[in-house]
Formats: sequence, C-alpha cells, structure tokens
Amino acid sequence: MKRLPELAAELAERQVGAIVTMGGNVAALAAKRATSAIPIVFLTGDADEVIE
Repeated sequence: MKRLPELAAELAERQVGAIVTMGGNVAALAAKRATSAIPIVFLTGDADEVIE
C-alpha cells in the first residue's frame, strides 16, 4: 500500500491507456492524484464467483 502513489505515478509517466484498480478507494485515489488525463476504472464488490 505504501508504494501505490509511486506505482500510479509510474503508470501516468508511461501514458497508459487506462488505470484499473481494485481493493478499495486507496488505490483509486492514488491513481487520481497521479493523473487527470488517464481514465481510471475502479472495481468494487465481492470477487467471489456467482453460483446459480
């Protein structure tokens, strides 16, 4: 978690097409602080498989 700002800045520097985060808002906020030009997608919810 401590490296999230550094990793987000690296992705912004590489000018990736999008940043996808998971695991709460900490990663999404780090990405948001790193760039305003790259789309950020954050996934929320339970990753458990849906069983019918």
